[in-house]
Amino acid sequence: MFFFQSYFDMKSKVVPEAVATKAAAILKEAWEVKEKLENLHCEMNVSDSETELTEEDVLHSIELRMKLDEFQKELEILENPLVRCLVMKKDMPYLSPEKNQRKSLDPVTHIVASCFSLSLIKDLPLDPEAEVEFYHQLGPAVAASCAGDTILILPGCYHCDGLSWLDHNLIIKGVKSEQEVVLEDVGNGDIFINCNAENLVLENLTIQPSEGIICAVMVHSGKTNMKNCTVKGKAAQSCLVVLSTAQMYLKTCKLIEAKSHGIQLRAGGKLTLDSSSITHCNRSGLQIELLSSCSTEITILNTTIENNKNFAICLDDQGYYQTKDSEKEVDLDFLYKCSLLKVKIQGVFLCHNALGSYGLCHQDILTESSHQRTTGSVTRALHFTSLSSDDSINEISSTSTNSDKLFDVENLESKQSDDTSSEDEQKCDAKSQIMKQMVQKSISEASSSATSLVW
Repeated sequence: MFFFQSYFDMKSKVVPEAVATKAAAILKEAWEVKEKLENLHCEMNVSDSETELTEEDVLHSIELRMKLDEFQKELEILENPLVRCLVMKKDMPYLSPEKNQRKSLDPVTHIVASCFSLSLIKDLPLDPEAEVEFYHQLGPAVAASCAGDTILILPGCYHCDGLSWLDHNLIIKGVKSEQEVVLEDVGNGDIFINCNAENLVLENLTIQPSEGIICAVMVHSGKTNMKNCTVKGKAAQSCLVVLSTAQMYLKTCKLIEAKSHGIQLRAGGKLTLDSSSITHCNRSGLQIELLSSCSTEITILNTTIENNKNFAICLDDQGYYQTKDSEKEVDLDFLYKCSLLKVKIQGVFLCHNALGSYGLCHQDILTESSHQRTTGSVTRALHFTSLSSDDSINEISSTSTNSDKLFDVENLESKQSDDTSSEDEQKCDAKSQIMKQMVQKSISEASSSATSLVW
């Protein structure tokens, strides 16, 4: 079956990361649509024969059902290896191996713009002898780049679909101010920008993640430098996540409105905040994980952390202090005395944070549940690895059998014959019943479609 081959192709890196990410994004969105459809049917109360249905609800139900069908078609295309190759050549030509073959070893400047004109590029700081390539989107420019290259992004709003990992030394710089160069997340999975380079530079950019993702930027390893950047985390759980052994340096950056923490620093990571700000997050501005097995370094200089709904800086205790309170306020000396931290804090402005400036949290339950919720769609999508083929076939066949039983016109006619109301009321009841049965059939078909999407 194609879905088994697709799964192992992704695991063995045969399928490009952009395609795998796109498939995961389709699955995630499909589950969200399915949940909306189920909630709508619960509100409509289609199981009650006495409840009247509105045309608006029925129309909305049909629209959601059509979306599920579209997702299923897209996923079937990506599952088929032959059709997938054709789609990649048409929609993602920059993933072709020939495109990444560099004739010369000299650094290349890649210029990205929605449209080009001589007036836009004549003032760019370019070497007259430099090799220059032009792109309309960031994704192809990143895929074609090599270590030591520079990507210049001209003012505009760019929808980044299938953005590959930034795994080599690169400078990505917006021309002019960060407000004029906006990168919007489209179909990049649970993480918008994955950084995995030894020395990566992001400068003069506004980063806007899509709804429901884990974080806008995640540093897996190496060092990432962000200068004059704004991360609008309103749609993401966190603006930035720095994993163990990774380093992050932020200079004059703004992180705002994360659903959870502004920055999450894992144990063993290194973070430097210089002349930056973290504001209006639904939890703490900065969360620092504590583990007895490794030391974490944090440097904060001339930075503002304010108007967050928990602490400004929160230590996430993973059992080292064995605290009984889920959250308690501590002072700055507590951070300096902590043997698991190397701390330097100078010129920091912390105010208007709901629970105080510094805090110690016993367990970060919300972050764990949020991570499970946002990644649940991918886990469910690959659940066939723990199921036998017989179980899956029985599940699909039982769903199909139920859909045949739901739409029973003869049963409707027998109920109408026993009705003692007037002829007009009977017509209205018949119309309502038929609409309900159509919605019930839609429920069954949607469940069957979702099962097909997962497989």
